[in-house]
Amino acid sequence: RYIRNLGLVTRGSSSLLNTDQLPATFWITNPNNTFIGNAAAGSRAYGFWYDLDPHPVGPSYTPSVCPNQTPFGEFRDNVAHTNAEFGLRIWETYTPKEFGCSGDDVEAILYNLVSYSNGIHGVELSVVGHVKLVGFKIADNRDDGIAIQEGHGKWGGPMIKDMLIISHTLANQGNPQIGGIRTPNHRLFTFSNITFARFDDPTLSCLRACSHCKVRQGGFQYWFEKIKYLGNSSMHRAAFQWEHEVLFKDMDGTLAGVPGGWVTPTNGLLPAEYCQQRPEYSLNAAVPGSVCTSDVQLLRLAWNRAEPLETLEGRDVVVSHKNGSTLIPWRHYRLTHMDGYMLTLPSHHVHNLSYVLPPSKDVDNTAYRAGLYNVPIDESVIIQTYYHTAPDHFLVGSNRKDIGRDLQFSDNHTSWHFDNETLQLQYILSAKGQTANLSDLLYPFSKEPCPVGGCPSSPIGGGSYESRWRRWSVAADWPDNRVPLSGANVTIQSPWKMYVDVAEVNVEKLEIQGKLQFEDTLDIVFNATWILIIGTNGRLVVGEEQSSFTHRATIYLKGNRRTPDLIQSRSMIVGSKAIGVFGELHLIGSRHKVMWTRLSQSAMAGDTELHLETSTPVDWKPGEEIVLAPSGYIPSEAEICTVQSVSSKVVTLQMPLQHDHVVDKFLNGTEVGTGNDASRWWHRNGGIRLAPEVGILSHNIRIIGEEDIYNSISVDEFGCRVLVGYYRRGRAEYTGKAYIDSVQFKHCGQGGFFSRRDPRYVVAFKNGLDASAGSYVKHSSVHTGFNTAFGTLASNFIEISDNVVYRSVDSMFRISSINCTVRNNLGVLTRSIQVARPSDNHAVDFPATYEIKGTGHTVKGNVAAGSERVGFYFPGESCDNDAAPDSATAKFWDNSAHSGLIGLVITGLNEQCSGVGGFVTVRQWDYGMFSSTSSRLAVRESAVGVGHTGFCLNIFGPDPVKHQLDYKWIKIDDSLVVGATEKEPCFTSKPAHCPGVSAAAGDPKLGIMMATFAKRKSKMDGTQPWHKPKSYPTIAGEVRVSSVTFARFMDYSRCGHESYVIANNKLSPDAMHPNYVEGTGLIDVDTDKIAHLYPPNPKWIVQEDCVDMDCDGPKHSMVHDVDGKLVKTSGTRGSIIPEAEIRFDISRLPEAMLYSGSDLTTRLHSDAVVDKRGIARGNDGNFDAASPGCVFMAGWNAYRCSGLNHHMLVIESMDADSEVRRVSPIALHGGDTGFGTYTDLMNGPMDHGWCTYYTCLKRLSTFFSIVAAGTDYQLWFTGSNPGHLRFHLLNTNGGPSDAPGEGIRLSIWYKNPQRKDVYKKGIYLEAENAILQPNGKVRRPSGHQYIPTLSSSHSGANYFDRDNQTLHLVIKGSEPIEVTTPPVVQVSMDLAVNLDDFFDPDTIVRNLAFVLGIPESTIRVVDVIAEDTPLSARRRRELLAQTTQPVTMVLEFGDEPASNISQPETPSVSEQTEDGGGTVFDPLADIESENVTDTTVEPPTSPTSNITAAGESVPTQDQLLKEFEQESQQYTANLQQYSTTVQETNLVNSYANMLIEKVQTGELQLENATVTGMAVAPAPPPAEPVKPVAPPGFENLTTSSGEPIYSSIDAPTAAPLLVDVEGNDSQLLFVIPTGAAVSNEPPDVSGHLVFVSVVVVDANGDPVENLGLTHPWQCDASLIYGGNDVEPPLLEGTTTVPFVDGYATFTRLRVNKAATNLRLQFVVVPSGFTAQTSTVFSVKSPDISSTDHTTVSFSFDGSLEIVAAGPGGVDGFLEELKETLSRILDIDESRLVDLKASAGSVVCTVTILERASTGPPDVPTLEATVDYLERIIEAGRLTISHGAYTFDVIRSSFGTDEDVTKETDSFPAWAIAVVAVAGGLVVVGLVVLWVKLHRSGNEPKQSLKKVYPDIRWSDSPRRSRPPSSRTVDDEQVDVETIENDVEMSQFLPQRYTSPVIPDGSVQETAWGAPEYVPPPDYDRDFTPVETTTALMEKPSLASPRASSRQTKPKGRSSRRDTKQVSVRPRSGSKS
Repeated sequence: RYIRNLGLVTRGSSSLLNTDQLPATFWITNPNNTFIGNAAAGSRAYGFWYDLDPHPVGPSYTPSVCPNQTPFGEFRDNVAHTNAEFGLRIWETYTPKEFGCSGDDVEAILYNLVSYSNGIHGVELSVVGHVKLVGFKIADNRDDGIAIQEGHGKWGGPMIKDMLIISHTLANQGNPQIGGIRTPNHRLFTFSNITFARFDDPTLSCLRACSHCKVRQGGFQYWFEKIKYLGNSSMHRAAFQWEHEVLFKDMDGTLAGVPGGWVTPTNGLLPAEYCQQRPEYSLNAAVPGSVCTSDVQLLRLAWNRAEPLETLEGRDVVVSHKNGSTLIPWRHYRLTHMDGYMLTLPSHHVHNLSYVLPPSKDVDNTAYRAGLYNVPIDESVIIQTYYHTAPDHFLVGSNRKDIGRDLQFSDNHTSWHFDNETLQLQYILSAKGQTANLSDLLYPFSKEPCPVGGCPSSPIGGGSYESRWRRWSVAADWPDNRVPLSGANVTIQSPWKMYVDVAEVNVEKLEIQGKLQFEDTLDIVFNATWILIIGTNGRLVVGEEQSSFTHRATIYLKGNRRTPDLIQSRSMIVGSKAIGVFGELHLIGSRHKVMWTRLSQSAMAGDTELHLETSTPVDWKPGEEIVLAPSGYIPSEAEICTVQSVSSKVVTLQMPLQHDHVVDKFLNGTEVGTGNDASRWWHRNGGIRLAPEVGILSHNIRIIGEEDIYNSISVDEFGCRVLVGYYRRGRAEYTGKAYIDSVQFKHCGQGGFFSRRDPRYVVAFKNGLDASAGSYVKHSSVHTGFNTAFGTLASNFIEISDNVVYRSVDSMFRISSINCTVRNNLGVLTRSIQVARPSDNHAVDFPATYEIKGTGHTVKGNVAAGSERVGFYFPGESCDNDAAPDSATAKFWDNSAHSGLIGLVITGLNEQCSGVGGFVTVRQWDYGMFSSTSSRLAVRESAVGVGHTGFCLNIFGPDPVKHQLDYKWIKIDDSLVVGATEKEPCFTSKPAHCPGVSAAAGDPKLGIMMATFAKRKSKMDGTQPWHKPKSYPTIAGEVRVSSVTFARFMDYSRCGHESYVIANNKLSPDAMHPNYVEGTGLIDVDTDKIAHLYPPNPKWIVQEDCVDMDCDGPKHSMVHDVDGKLVKTSGTRGSIIPEAEIRFDISRLPEAMLYSGSDLTTRLHSDAVVDKRGIARGNDGNFDAASPGCVFMAGWNAYRCSGLNHHMLVIESMDADSEVRRVSPIALHGGDTGFGTYTDLMNGPMDHGWCTYYTCLKRLSTFFSIVAAGTDYQLWFTGSNPGHLRFHLLNTNGGPSDAPGEGIRLSIWYKNPQRKDVYKKGIYLEAENAILQPNGKVRRPSGHQYIPTLSSSHSGANYFDRDNQTLHLVIKGSEPIEVTTPPVVQVSMDLAVNLDDFFDPDTIVRNLAFVLGIPESTIRVVDVIAEDTPLSARRRRELLAQTTQPVTMVLEFGDEPASNISQPETPSVSEQTEDGGGTVFDPLADIESENVTDTTVEPPTSPTSNITAAGESVPTQDQLLKEFEQESQQYTANLQQYSTTVQETNLVNSYANMLIEKVQTGELQLENATVTGMAVAPAPPPAEPVKPVAPPGFENLTTSSGEPIYSSIDAPTAAPLLVDVEGNDSQLLFVIPTGAAVSNEPPDVSGHLVFVSVVVVDANGDPVENLGLTHPWQCDASLIYGGNDVEPPLLEGTTTVPFVDGYATFTRLRVNKAATNLRLQFVVVPSGFTAQTSTVFSVKSPDISSTDHTTVSFSFDGSLEIVAAGPGGVDGFLEELKETLSRILDIDESRLVDLKASAGSVVCTVTILERASTGPPDVPTLEATVDYLERIIEAGRLTISHGAYTFDVIRSSFGTDEDVTKETDSFPAWAIAVVAVAGGLVVVGLVVLWVKLHRSGNEPKQSLKKVYPDIRWSDSPRRSRPPSSRTVDDEQVDVETIENDVEMSQFLPQRYTSPVIPDGSVQETAWGAPEYVPPPDYDRDFTPVETTTALMEKPSLASPRASSRQTKPKGRSSRRDTKQVSVRPRSGSKS
């Protein structure tokens, strides 16, 4: 219980737990506690914080306790003000349950909080169940009075009632509270009896909606009743942000004057006859509000997963009915349906849903998942949609049956009807038949193409063909002896062979079961809607490989989006305007000699000639069409041209060109510069040039999508398509193959059908696997495609070669198979299906000209010219000897990309290394090459012309949080990077095709952007730049750049940007791993353009990111120049390091660093410790190899260093709490090369997590520093040192010329002197001072001679200096070194050893083991020191005789070092991939089941994603859940380990405790030695594992194995730590005591209470502070009576207390009756010391007439006869009453006197004193005690158990003995009427209304019950309303008028008036909140202001004098019913 406490100015800490950065004055982790009358002011974050976890954390963990579901305790009459964030916060989830972790929802009621002047909200509730806030008073907060995120449970559960909310008081001038209540974003809440005051400005609003919402979220309804607006507040009732944001239900008409009606943002669906726009709800003019009558019912509809996803994602929807419409935008961040839609709509309307699609992408919506929320019984809506084609049936919910007629609103839920003529679907959503009054109707919807049993299929015969050939033109060759008529359906039967021998054929459907061949004797035109080639005999032949077709053959495929689909199976939808191949298709035309070539010279706009570079003359003919690729940054500058003539290598065009097509060069191989030699790959190839490509589009076989009579095909984009597939039906298999050569596909592909389920590409190979092997598309072209050109989906061994494609929508060549060949293709103009908007970039797609997935592919000689997004996606090839394959062995080679956004994206293999080579890219706006893969990466012999970034290569995985270690690297070998070509164009703005996250026109050009090695891959979508990391850095990583030439990085000011060879990633806050360069060539590179290191962004210094310091990454990025050719150091090693000393805050140095001496007593000035700041720079300001040093280069914003061997040192905390406990800033001090030491401060990684709308306050304690190898360093931590550290000196042998053995010597100071165990690769390394004794045991003596030297020691050599508590450690090479602090106790025993006797430490060890009864192996002699030490030299000099020698023997209790320790298991590369990342390839992923759609209704999506203010996104829900399950499993293992370590720690500490006890009690006798003193360093506590938090809304989900996630986290509960010693108490001195004494004698006392203390002393009489370790000593008290009473007095109370700092203090001793001649005797346990009071004393009854008191009379049910029959009779009953009152009131029993019982009924009286007459002050005060007792009685919580009966209080009265006038019956209710006048408030009357309520405590909710009488309202707990709830039958007494200038000071005590506290001042703190500065006379008494105004009742406060009790004369009671009330008027007012 916390009663009347005052907390002021609670500050945060950035060096303890991360959560301590946001502290609360009252931090509450279990809700079952009591808080009454407390005040919290001036906290850095919160006043009261209920921080409730799913289960306890740390050693208290148990799955049987659930704080976030535990029933509530008590919270009432508290005050919170002037806190930086919230007055009260309940976070993260609180849904109280009946049995704690299970059961029904129960209520948690918080009463009467006063919250004002807080920095954000007065109150914030995150996710709550049946939580009720009652009687709160809120004012003057910055944003809202109350903000609620989510409410769950049943209506009437989550509730706010009886509340006053004031925007601004008179004391608050100019800073009004903007909002009154911010309603939740999710689910339900009820608001009852709320009064809004002084919302008197249009910028203020009583109500705001959708707390913490993203744009367009919300839509849920909330209930309001008994709402009051004072003054002008009624004109400013609500402000809305967007349409469909919220539904406010006006239950009784007080919200908006419409009982049962609604308040909601205006939208086009609101019925005009029932809804009217109103100004008081339209404070945001852009989103006006409307009020609707109860005649209309409004509902919330949401849906997502709209299929086809690839087309509909990002598309808006228009919803309309007969009277209006509304546009519903697609949004990524939705509450229940992520990536979907939400709206509010009226019931009993027919609503049309229509997607906003251009004609080119107008497809049917085939499936989605939806929910209709809070639907009352008998309410329904009808959804109506129009389709292009009819399906077999629809699935709505689980209903597949068409009702067969138009729907009516009375139809059952999910009934549907489809009109086959109008193609209109209707289905109904109805609550008819539901059992609950309000239901959520969740349902799936899909359009099913086939019946449940599968699509029908006719049996196809096989066997041999006929011997004869039939002819189309011969009637006799047809079954009915008639040539098919135009438009007929024709079947070529299975055994037939038929020639098409007519010039033109026109059919509707052609089914080819036999063989149909075009006769090559004439030109043929064939028209059809569907062509189906099926069966083993089914073949269509237009030319064959041995004899190509020489005439012109044109197949026109006709149809439109409304043409019915041809469907073979659920997975094989041929569609219309299509050729379906499930047999064989042979299209072999006449082949051109040259399919494509390049220009040999530029062709400019207006030119009509193209000069070609081909060695073979082209055979292109006049009238044929060609495509000319773009050469700049704009893909759409590609052109289609018509050939007029051809002369050798010159093509003349019919029309002049529209754009410039420039031939440009990188380098021609003749330039002069370093690295420009013949060994370079690009030099051997004669230089690199850019020349636009030219390709032929015309062929003699053409497949053409026919123009439609309704829409131009260029508008509709519904072209022809060819599907080559495989499917099964029963035992029949249908396999398609296609052989296509020299064919033109024009106007093919069907826009909008981008789904892999229905891929309507130009030519698609689907599901064939190996059965389609041998199929190909060669020497063909696509002219103006509307979808992917050529694609393979689970069809292997397909060849696609020598093709020319102009224009695709989505990826052009899509390979999603294995072992395919893609060779010598030219792709021009790949269009994106982007539908991005500035407000939501999640809909941006990134197709590629070549999208290659899978392995084994040959991809050579291809060109991507002009992609609006990506040129190539390619996973890479397996590396050979850690290098990419060369030109002789590579399967990916000689590919190039230009004129796009990104040249090549390397997606990575599931192998250790992925390699690419022979790639050339130029004119890519964002990246030349990009990667985000889990494998190592090797790039060789490639060239990049920089657009904005040349190489941006990144790697993700493994998980650094799990300490997984994988040495990954990126290699770039023998390549060329060119800053600008000769004819580089300039841009002043971003090209139109670039998404919003692309680089700006003025951004610098970077040759290489430093790589990011991170836990997760970057988000490669439109939400952010691709190079922005989203997770922690991995531990290891390295970039190696070898033999790379950089050219033309010069001043490009003419283009408005800079250019740099290499730069760090300015968007990366965390580690950028080192870059090693060697053999660098520089051609035309200015020195100041070699590098640029961006500083950290100061905006990251915020709580949500890097807290209070710079992020480390940019300040520790590095380039290590192995041979000095980059930084030009004349052949010696060089480096580029950042200016790490910027914003160096010397005040943040670790405190221990500023002290000297082993005892840390001398504090040094910071300047005396810090010599130079930042990274070691040797001779700073010098750039000379002879004198290693660095010089600052302003153009680089970095240091240019020579002769210094810089490497990256990673310092990693391996403790289980490495994410939640902050040990930073850490200081690395050293690096002295003879020119001084350097100090570098490090902060650690950024917070990357989000938890329920806020950052998770988790930051990994892993630090990435840069050190100079060959030097010494000291390491200092701000917080306690991690118990388990791991060090990595990365890549010290990684550079090609590095000498082995590079390293540093590191010295680490520790607060405890325990042994440090050092391991390398998990193998224990013995310390340098380990000396093996003859007996086989090891001792570790001290001495500086054991400090390892860097030059001669191995990696891991170590020595722990116990005297200075410093570990000296040598680190060399890349193998990690681990340091652990084992659970051992170190004991230094001071011994007096007889000089004449032999001293044998081993004998002492054996004696100790025997005496203590523990194994001898657990005790070791560490060292024996035969000389004085500072530890206890003075004591030895005083105690030892001349015949003895002082010896200190250092012992260790615990296990020997483990020979090895386990290493974190690192998953394989394939296991490090992420869902959706494109890295994992499943060749069967595209093969779909023929089964029907799953009908299971999935739970709606919960809000697990969030964004920062900068628009940063977080991982997907699936990723979060998968990661959470893995973290939960790891947590279980960590908890098991933690439990084991705690047991070990307790065991060794108990050994030490036994030894201490033996020494201090004198029981320990050693041979030849005497113990004179002892120092003990207890085993340090292990780090507690951190329990993972489930993504919000998913706490009850199951694991993949079906087990509940939280039940899977069920490790054994750890035992509590017996001792937890930190800081300066880490080594405790134990002196030998000699006796005990009474430190103060008890005087004669009145009131029976005795106060006395006992002290244990040493031989000098000084207190012995430390007595025992795990079990402190205790003192027992007893009473010695020297009188003659027959019944002697007894000593009661607390008679045994522990010693604290040497004293045992008794504050609860009590003599049970008055007596004289008393003494106290004390016995010290376990020593047996005794002590007695030296004088006698007496105890007499108190004189209650001389002290404040109140007499209380209780009437109990039952009779006095029953009481007398119980144990002890009446006296026993009185004792039980006394004990009960003492316990529940938390007061000493001595304050309860004169207990009496009357005859007849059980009437007892008791007198309560103000305080005890002796001893320390006793709290709470009499005022608080009586007040609390009243409430306990009113709540019916005072019961007395006596014998077999329980007695309840049925009546009570408070007063003096003579005058008890007040009687309190159960459950009184109060009402106070107040009238406001001009100058102030005058109390005109006090009406006390007595209401007799039933004892159950049910609160009738009459107003809500009238509207929803069938709701089962939950019962309140057995508790009455507090006195401040002035209600009668739950109806508030009307307040007639109240002055508009409501003054907060009228219901706050004077000291808590906002914003200036009287007699004090307000100062601005660093975090912007006012900080209270108390006045000099702060402790003076003061008289508070009080009032009886019902709306502004004075709260209970912590001050003992904060009440009218001051004026009460002594001896008088403070009766509540007669108390005088004072009202202090304001100055100048009348009262």
